[in-house]
Parts: sequence; C-alpha cells; structure tokens
Amino acid sequence: MQTLRSFSLSKLILIIALSATTIGCTWKKTMAFKSPSGRCSVEIWQTRIANEWGTRVRLVSPTRSTFVFENRREAIVYFVHVYWSPDESKAGVITAGTNGWELAYDVQTGKEIPFETIREDIAASIRKTYQVPTGDDPIRWAGSADAQNDFFRLHPEIRLSYR
Repeated sequence: MQTLRSFSLSKLILIIALSATTIGCTWKKTMAFKSPSGRCSVEIWQTRIANEWGTRVRLVSPTRSTFVFENRREAIVYFVHVYWSPDESKAGVITAGTNGWELAYDVQTGKEIPFETIREDIAASIRKTYQVPTGDDPIRWAGSADAQNDFFRLHPEIRLSYR
C-alpha cells in the first residue's frame, strides 16, 4: 500500500511539474494594435505565465493571419509602436526593452520588407503620437525611460507579468 501511495504521489508531482512547464511555454496575446480601418492588426504574443520568456509578432489581415517574427530569448518589452501606411499595405513595428526590434511587412503577403522603406514614416508617427523632445530621433527615443512611461500611460489596458 505504501508503494502505491508513493508511486501516486510521485506521479502527481511529475504531472504538476510538466503542466507548469507546458503552460509557461504557451503563448497569449498581450497587445493588439489595429490599423486605422480596423481591418488589420499587429498582435504581440508573449509567453503565458512569465511574459518575458519570449515574444511573437502576428500580422492579421482579412486574407491571412501569420506569425511574422519570433524571439524565444528573454524579451521584456516596454515600448511598442505600430505604423500603418495610408493604404494599409505596409506595417512597421518597433519595440524596445531588453531586446528591441525594427520590423516592416507587406500586409498582403505577410513578407518582411526592409525597415528602411518605412523608417521616416514610423519616426514621424512616433513623433505625432508621443512627446518626443525636439531634435531627438524618435526611433532612438523609443528606447528611453520617457518612452516607456508614455507608452504605458497611453495603453493602460496592457498588463504584463514583469510590470
């Protein structure tokens, strides 16, 4: 009888440990940024229990939904800005935190395009949205503590495990 209890207890501990590990490795949507028309969006997905264990970027359009970027390293994200071209054919994403990314995509195909093709437009969009000091490069400013504070003030709906 004692062996059976020990076996059951050890099995239960193993199941709990595996469940906790598996849940920690699954993903959940932590942020979403809709296009001006609302037909498209860029979603930020992070690991479920401890959001800093990884980040994915998902591009959603009426014709496709695809993860266009993934980082499985430490990824504490404190600032995200999404730019949409006027016709919503291009999307740009800039993130800052322990890791930062500058990404640009063709919305219809979901394929990455050179960030330089939207650099000036995303910089102008950041400047328009936030109080970037005159003379500062908005893309460099995105990595500052002021940008982090302004981002969370603008997006109080975003809840992260590390914040």
